[in-house]
Amino acid sequence: MNESKRKVQWSVDASHAEFIEQLEGNFREVVDPEIGLNILELGLVRDVIIEQTGAHIIMMMTTPF
Repeated sequence: MNESKRKVQWSVDASHAEFIEQLEGNFREVVDPEIGLNILELGLVRDVIIEQTGAHIIMMMTTPF
């Protein structure tokens, strides 16, 4: 999935575009065991921010609880 097909634009798209393919590949390996879909297919990853001190992944929860 490239950035043009994603519904959400991540901060990393502008700051570190060279990591997008690797990030998407790794996120696809994280599968919800009850639903059987990965976190990208579910649209749970809202933003990815890479800074000098580390990376931040902002996600939605699958339940309000």
